[in-house]
Amino acid sequence: MPQAELTVIEGRLKGQRFLVDESATITLGRSLKSNIQLPDQGISRVHCQIENDGAALKLSDLGSSNGTLVNGEKVDKCELRNGNVIAIGSSALLVKIIAPQSVEGGGIPSRTTVHLVKDERETGTAIRKKYDNQTALLTIEQSGDPDLQVARKRLAAICKMANTIYAGESIKDIIDMASRTILEITGADRSAIILVGEDAGDLRPVAFHSRENQAGGDDFPVSRTIVEESMNTGVSVISTDAAQDERFKLGASVVIQNIHNVMCAPLKTEKKIIGALYVDSSSLGNLFSENELALLAAVGQQVGLALERAKLVTDLENLFVGAMRTLIATIEAKDPYTRGHSERVTQFALMIASEMGLDSATKWVVELGGVLHDVGKIGVPEMVLLKPGKLDDDEYAIIMKHPDDGATIIENMPEIDHIVNMSETINAVRHHHERFDGKGYPAGLEGKEIPLPARILAVADTYDAITSDRPYRKGGAPEKAIKIISECSGSQFDPEIAEVFINVYKKGMLDNHKAVTGRFSITR
Repeated sequence: MPQAELTVIEGRLKGQRFLVDESATITLGRSLKSNIQLPDQGISRVHCQIENDGAALKLSDLGSSNGTLVNGEKVDKCELRNGNVIAIGSSALLVKIIAPQSVEGGGIPSRTTVHLVKDERETGTAIRKKYDNQTALLTIEQSGDPDLQVARKRLAAICKMANTIYAGESIKDIIDMASRTILEITGADRSAIILVGEDAGDLRPVAFHSRENQAGGDDFPVSRTIVEESMNTGVSVISTDAAQDERFKLGASVVIQNIHNVMCAPLKTEKKIIGALYVDSSSLGNLFSENELALLAAVGQQVGLALERAKLVTDLENLFVGAMRTLIATIEAKDPYTRGHSERVTQFALMIASEMGLDSATKWVVELGGVLHDVGKIGVPEMVLLKPGKLDDDEYAIIMKHPDDGATIIENMPEIDHIVNMSETINAVRHHHERFDGKGYPAGLEGKEIPLPARILAVADTYDAITSDRPYRKGGAPEKAIKIISECSGSQFDPEIAEVFINVYKKGMLDNHKAVTGRFSITR
């Protein structure tokens, strides 16, 4: 088995491919230590490994929290075959065994590895003091024999960071990942990311990382002189004797911390400079070279563009959230008794999802499903919504239509799958009144046929309905609602979810239900 290919068919890295070479062993997980990093909270830091021993492709679970599935079956160890699907967390990877190819003529076969060999001619050893980001990847100068292991480590770190920041991560996650990565790839003692504040002259340190046992603790003064030098000129700066460097003689922090090696690269978007990457070290000698400066410059470009992209996504999310606020306000204006109901159900549902340890993508579906679960009531006449007595059969039939009507309303929204999985959200809204025993509506789904977010919403919705005032009765005590949920566990509700919610209640979390806040909140 010369080579195998893993293609991500579900998850944030959908469409990306990874090769497992002969005699190679790779790990999959969400930490930088994994060869294939999958950004998903449902995946352990180092989740599983795949070994290609030349004769077979073998998978081993590494004691992960949620387990590893192959073709839907949980496994500890197994031999992978062509067409198998590996599922970990919310990610799924398709296994493809690549057969050896014979090539007769010229050209490069699609699966051939091309090796670039170092030119043995002598090269210059001078290190420029500035490095133009635009040529960062094209003009790395070599001096001495390359350290292959260091090169591989740096390349792996950059690729992992690229996978993470372009997989739709938040601005906070991108900043944290970048600060950790530049520390790893440069060999520096400390790293920081500085962003421009609302005022042009306001520089805000937003991330800091240092190596273990590094002196200085939480005190990390960054030379403003060096940062401004890089940002004002738009080029990366290096100094291998910062304390004696005339350019930075006013940089008191350099002298105080006995800093010898410093590098700083601007964070660039397509239109402007938004901050800087900064690393330093107190090690004597020339720790940083042209190669490290080029890497830092490349990362600076990558992070700058990623932050710009993340901000655009955030702006789009805010626009979407504003539209949802207006929609929910329209519904609640019809029925003052349910004012705040959607928000409370959302918060209760998020508590359940957090207690269950669900991944962020599922939580976002639960959250938006909670906000929109009653959107179909916009078509219910007020005389039915506000009726003080018991509904007759015809009126109840009208009420029973609201999950389907709500799903239809959401189906007509424009595609926003880069924000949330809308098909899963639609199903959460449509099925939040199904029962675990199959006696609910609108489809009469039973057990695990009911989507997980809908099963979560069913418990949260019932708790708030019992404890809230209605036109025909006063709200009941929380104890009463918990008793009903417990009694209906296994019939109306998924017993696992009912148990989780009861535990949430026993922990006192419902006393301050806004303690768990998601990405969307009607009141924020």
